[in-house]
Amino acid sequence: MNIRDVYSEVKKRIDKVDFNSLWPGFKKLRFAIYNEKEACFDGDLIDKHAEFIANTAILYKEEEIGIWNLTEETDCDVLSSKLIHEMFHGFQCLNNESRFPDEFEAIIKYKYIDENLSIKLIENKIISSLAMKFDTIEYQKLLLLRKYRSDKYPYEYDYEVRIEEIEGTANYVEFESLKQINYEKYSKKFAQSLKDISNKDYFIPIRIISYDIGALLFKVIIENHINVDLSFSNILTMKKILKGTESIKQEVALEFRDDINQYFVETDEIIKKALKENEVVFFGSEELAGFNVYNARYLDGYLVSNYFIAYGKGDAKTLLYGDFVAKTDGKNISKIYKTELDYWK
Repeated sequence: MNIRDVYSEVKKRIDKVDFNSLWPGFKKLRFAIYNEKEACFDGDLIDKHAEFIANTAILYKEEEIGIWNLTEETDCDVLSSKLIHEMFHGFQCLNNESRFPDEFEAIIKYKYIDENLSIKLIENKIISSLAMKFDTIEYQKLLLLRKYRSDKYPYEYDYEVRIEEIEGTANYVEFESLKQINYEKYSKKFAQSLKDISNKDYFIPIRIISYDIGALLFKVIIENHINVDLSFSNILTMKKILKGTESIKQEVALEFRDDINQYFVETDEIIKKALKENEVVFFGSEELAGFNVYNARYLDGYLVSNYFIAYGKGDAKTLLYGDFVAKTDGKNISKIYKTELDYWK
C-alpha cells in the first residue's frame, strides 16, 4: 500500500470519529503521513520537509498538525488512533499546555530508586484493578501510596506525573478513538495495557510505561466522575487529586535492585562500545537541541539516543539521523559518536 493509499484509508476512519466525545473541545486537526522521501499532507503528495521528525505534532506553516513516519506496512485502524493521539498533542499546544516535563534536565536528574519503583508497582496493580472495577477503598489506598512517593521522591514523582499528564491523556484519547474505530482491537489493547503496567520488566526506562499508566488513570478518573478539574492549567492533575491526602510511611518489599543495576551495566556497555569504535561525527561546543526522549539513556556525562540527535540554535541547528552517544551536560554537546544500537529493537 503506497503512502497516499494509507493516508486515504486513515482519513476515512478519522472522519468517522466523534472528537468531542474523546475530550471536551477536542477538534480534528489535519495530518501528514511521511517516509524518507515524501509525505502525504491533506491528500496531496509533497516532498518530505525537514520539520517532519518522528511521530508527533508540529507547527507546520503556522498550523498544528499530526505527523506519522510510515516505516512499514501497518494496521490502518491502529494507525488512525495513533494519529489522533498526535493530534491531541497539537490540541494541547493550541490550549497553551504548560505541564510538559523538562527532558533535558530529567535525563540527568531522574534517579531510578528501588523503593520508588517498588511502591509504584503496587500502585499500578491497583490502577489495573480500578480500571476494571472501581472500589473506593482501593482508590484511597492508591492516593496514600502516591502521596508518600510525592513527598519522599518529589523530583521522580513530578517527572512521572508530567509524562502521565502529557502522554497519558493523549494515550487515553488514542484508546477511546480506537474504541470507536474497532472495538475488538481496543479491547485487546486495553487488556494488554492492564498487564503491562503491572509488569516490573517494563519499568525501566520509566517514560515508556508512563503512557499506559496515565491513560488508565485518566480512564479511572473520567469514567468514575472523580471530582477534579481536567481543564488545561499549570497544576498537574495528579497533584490536584492528592490535595488533602496525608503522607503515611509505606513498608514494601524492594524488587528493583537487580533491574536497576542491569540497566546501567547495559548503558555502560553501549557507551564503551561507541567510544571504542570512535566514529566521531561532531567535536566542538554546541547547544543540545533535541534527542529521542522516548527511550534515551544517560550515564556519567554520556547521552544515548537512537534515531536522531540535534544540536545548535535556530537556522544553524543540525539534525543527525541514526544512533548516537554524545558527551553532554544536558545543555551542551562537546562530542558525538555514531554507533548502532539494538537494545530498543
